Order: sequence, then C-alpha cells, then structure tokens
Amino acid sequence: MKNFIINRYSYCMKRNYASINIVLFVVLIFTSCNSKKTNNYQTYIVQNKIFENSIIVSGIIESNKVFSVQGPGLHADLTISDMVPEGSFVHKGDTVCYLQCNEIVNQYNEALNRLELAKSEYEKLHAIQNMDDELLNAQISNIKAQTSISELDTLSFKFYSPLKLRLAKLELQRAYNEKDKIEKKKSFGKRVKDANISSLQLRIKMQEASVQNAQSNILKLKLISQADGYIKYVDYLWSTGSKAKVGDMIWGRMPIMDVSDLSSLQVKLVVNESHFKRIEKDQKIDIHLDAYPDIKLTGKITFKSPAGKPIKEHSTLKVFEVTGSIDSLKYKIQPGVSATCKVNLAYVKNTILVPLTSVFDSDSLKVVYILAKNGNIKKMPVTTGMSSDKEIIIEKGLKRNEVILLTEPSDKFLQ
Repeated sequence: MKNFIINRYSYCMKRNYASINIVLFVVLIFTSCNSKKTNNYQTYIVQNKIFENSIIVSGIIESNKVFSVQGPGLHADLTISDMVPEGSFVHKGDTVCYLQCNEIVNQYNEALNRLELAKSEYEKLHAIQNMDDELLNAQISNIKAQTSISELDTLSFKFYSPLKLRLAKLELQRAYNEKDKIEKKKSFGKRVKDANISSLQLRIKMQEASVQNAQSNILKLKLISQADGYIKYVDYLWSTGSKAKVGDMIWGRMPIMDVSDLSSLQVKLVVNESHFKRIEKDQKIDIHLDAYPDIKLTGKITFKSPAGKPIKEHSTLKVFEVTGSIDSLKYKIQPGVSATCKVNLAYVKNTILVPLTSVFDSDSLKVVYILAKNGNIKKMPVTTGMSSDKEIIIEKGLKRNEVILLTEPSDKFLQ
C-alpha cells in the first residue's frame, strides 16, 4: 500500500512538471513573437533639425552686358588684317581689330591731292591778281603824273595857237579817259578776283571735307572695344560660316567678335522640366566654378525663360534656361567658365524632420507609426509640410524623441 501511494504521488508530480513546462513554453513562444514584432522594423528617433532642400544643376558664367564689335558699315570690301586673340582681356578704348581697304586709302590720298591742288591754284591766282593790281596801280600813278604835268601847262594855253591849244586839251582829256578806264578795269578786276577767290575757297573747303570724310573712314578701320572685358569671336561669320580670322572679308555691319563686360556677370543654368518647376525667382544659389574650386560665389535666381527648347530636333523632351545673379565678384573670371550650382529651394530652422519613407498614406490622411516603450505600435495622423527627396517636415502630430517606424507594419500588430 505504501509503495502504491509513493508511486501515485510520483506520477502526479511528473504530470504537474509537464504542465508547467508546457505553460513556460507557450509563454516563451508568445514573448518571442512579441519581441520579434518590434525587432523586425527599422526605427527612427524624432528630432528637431534644419530642413534644407536643394538641387544641383550645371551652369555657365556669362556677362549680361555684351558689346558687339561689328564692321563699320562702309560701302566697300573690307579685309581683316589683324585682331586680338580670342580670350584676351581688353580695356575700354583698346583697338581689338584692324581692317584693310585699299579703296578707302586711295580715296583719302586722292582727296589730299585735290586739296593740295586747290590750295596751289588759290595761291597762284592770288599772286597773279596781286601782280595785276600792282601793274594797274602803276599805270594809274603814271597817268596821274602826266595829267598833273598837263594841268600845269594850262597856264601857257593862252599863248598857244588855236590848233595847238585844241591838241593840248585833247591830250589832257585823253589822259583823263585813260585814267578812268584803268580805274574801272581795276574795279572790275577786283570783283572778278573776289569771285575767283571765293570759288577757290569754297573748293578748298569741299576738298577739306572730302579729306576729313576719307580720314574718318580710315579711322573706322580700327575697331574699338566699348568696355573692359574678354574677347569672344562670333561663332558664325556671314562671309565664311565660321569664326573670324585674319584675311577674311567682311562688309556692312557684320558682327566679328563680342566683348563681355566684367562689371556685370551672371550664371545661366539649363535645367530639365522637373527641376524647372521647383525653381522660383529669388531663390538663393551657391556657385562653384569647376575650373577654380577654391572660388565660392553666391547669388539668386533672377529670371526663368517662359518656354523650353527641345534638347534636339523633333524631341519631346525640353530644357529651360534659368538666369541667376552673382552677388559679388572679387576676381576676373572669363565668361564661358562652367559652374556647378546648388539652388536652395527651401531652408527651415528647428523643425520636426523625418525620413520620407516613415510617412504613409491611409485613406485621405498622412500617418506615421509610433513605437511605444512597451513595444506597442500606434497609428498617428500627421500634418506634413515641405519635403525633399529624402525628408519631410511634420507640422503637427509628432513630438521630439518619439520613435517611429520606417516601414509600415501589419494591422495585426497595431494597438
């Protein structure tokens, strides 16, 4: 009997141990599953941060004041005889291109010859007329002397015979007539002289004007820079279809080169349509020159082109031109230098900022999943603000130091 009781007790104890083991196993399984529920999700601790959203685009430094160096507009065939090398820095007033035109030089030389001839004729006429005046004056003086002598002889006329008296009076009258004739000739000669001199003086002035005009055309063969800046040849010269070079012929107002004014530089960006939509006027830009990595420039967006251009013929993809100012420039930078520009789309200090992957759509709401300290997961509606490619601002619904999930949990794990 005693052995039976002992065996029965041992059997019951074994069954109780088995039950306890089963319960412990179930608890361990549940705990393991509950632990696995939270450990399989990546989390993020909410913090106040600076929100900065930007895009990186390529640009070119250029001047917004470009002065064209053109042909002088002369009605003649002109040839480039010398020009400043492309990329050279020039000052305002410097000669940047010399043109050659034999026709204009010949016109100048001919005008000089005609002027010298007119001046020579004027001097010759002046000398001849002065000599004629002197001869006439001498004749008048001689006649005056003769008539004075004859007038003295009139005292003796009473002793002359009638015939001799008549001859004496006729001789005196002839002297008076000759004097009047010479004086009239002198007066007429003076009028002719004045007319000839006036004609030659007018001719001299006309020739001087021709010389000045020809000289002005020669000066036009030297093309001058209108500003301080760098020289850039035009890409397409009408006469050749390529950039200008010594020996090329030009005519009219044909553009030859440009001078970029360094006092007013800007950066031109060429962006795709998605970036274009995000860029707005007055947004700040950071400019890094590819050829000069130590130079850092700043500026802002000043202009957006109203229409895009196809990236190539018949393409539906378009690019857009955007212009940005440069705040200040302490260095001489040649236009055409490439730049990498960061356009700052938004900047917000001390804001709740979370990864974009932690915010989910639920019906018409934006939600996040908060992980409590006890391991429970709570679905929380939030109000979102600006976003970048990786982060988004939470305006309402989250607090600092809360832990959120980066992936969406299954509904069975929600509280």
